[in-house]
Amino acid sequence: MDLVLHACFNVSYIEGASSPWLIPKIPVAKVTNWEFTTLLDIPSLILINSHIPPEFQKKWRLLFSSQVHGENFAKFVSNIKNQGPSVLMIKDKDDHVFGVFAADSWKLNPDFYGTHRSFLFTLAPTVGVYQSTGINDHYMYLNQGQATLPNGLGVGGQLNYFGLWMERDNYGVGHSKAEPTCTTFNSPQLSGKPDFEIEVLEVWGVGPEPGEDVDADEDISILDRDPGAEALLELAGKPRASHGLRDKQNDNTPDQHDLPRDQYKTVEG
Repeated sequence: MDLVLHACFNVSYIEGASSPWLIPKIPVAKVTNWEFTTLLDIPSLILINSHIPPEFQKKWRLLFSSQVHGENFAKFVSNIKNQGPSVLMIKDKDDHVFGVFAADSWKLNPDFYGTHRSFLFTLAPTVGVYQSTGINDHYMYLNQGQATLPNGLGVGGQLNYFGLWMERDNYGVGHSKAEPTCTTFNSPQLSGKPDFEIEVLEVWGVGPEPGEDVDADEDISILDRDPGAEALLELAGKPRASHGLRDKQNDNTPDQHDLPRDQYKTVEG
């Protein structure tokens, strides 16, 4: 199991541990509404987070959920604009779950923009991460109010033939075009059908909030600094297991929110 985790999730051994612990990094989450079910489970969270640049892995915060904020494209754009890197996930009406890590802030722009650190992914029914091919730089596109250009959110491919696309004027409708793959990410069709309907839309900002100072105190558990720190684990079905145990830990024992060995069963196939 250790070898599987090491190969699949880029996790590493804890120095000085009494046994060879492998720690899949679980980010902490900031949420303001608990009345929804996230599309994430623990394996999916580990998979996505392990491919995100390290400086963005520690904190996730909910920016938008159609279950919380409603099905409105204007509200969606308002919530995700200028919020730094983010993870956008869609569940379509064919039960396919897929999305994008956007390495830059979403902003209104009539042209493609962004960097090669963005990637597309699928979580169900198949699992895959699709990174930049370098063939083009069509990483991110967000536009509205243009008469001669597509209005909506797009990732990869080209105008009107995106690897992932969401309509502005017809919320809940999108497409994933790939014949045979998206040129930007070498990704297949992500959705159940080329033209899909959205069942659930969810976006998480990752890393420090814009303007936030990075906390340099790495020795204090984020669970102790932030009362909402266990949020993402609980949303994904794994409540914190360490209440009342802090005084028994020593310097070589990993924080409980980092998934101890007996919880690795959650990532087995």
